[in-house]
Amino acid sequence: MADFDIFRKYFEPKKYKTGYVATIAGRGRPTLRPVSIFLVGRDIYFCAGTGNAKVKQLEKDPRVEVCIPVTRGRWRGYYRIAGCARIIKDARARLRIFKKIPYAAEEYWKGADDPAFTAVAIKPRRSRYLAPGQTHETDAKL
Repeated sequence: MADFDIFRKYFEPKKYKTGYVATIAGRGRPTLRPVSIFLVGRDIYFCAGTGNAKVKQLEKDPRVEVCIPVTRGRWRGYYRIAGCARIIKDARARLRIFKKIPYAAEEYWKGADDPAFTAVAIKPRRSRYLAPGQTHETDAKL
């Protein structure tokens, strides 16, 4: 089974995972916080309020690392994805992403054209996987 297929299985049945995103804050200080990460096709996204600190930090420095915890039975593991974040500006792309947000029904935003809605794509540069029950990370092709 391909690396991405294994990765995708961890998102079932909810279609999203709570993970952690690290951005670079002022003076080069890393800042970590939880986010809901979801997939649209083979692309990795999270959404945020436009005024949030993480969005402002990504506008200044798009380098990001995401950690997504995974489980299999009682065993725990994770994916670490280092890459570059891109804020989605295209209206059609924003609409496509908005329709796929698993938690849109919770009414965080009024729609894809809501100025408070920011969609962020993550382009992986390096991905590491610690399989549940293992003790060493391996490279993952995402």
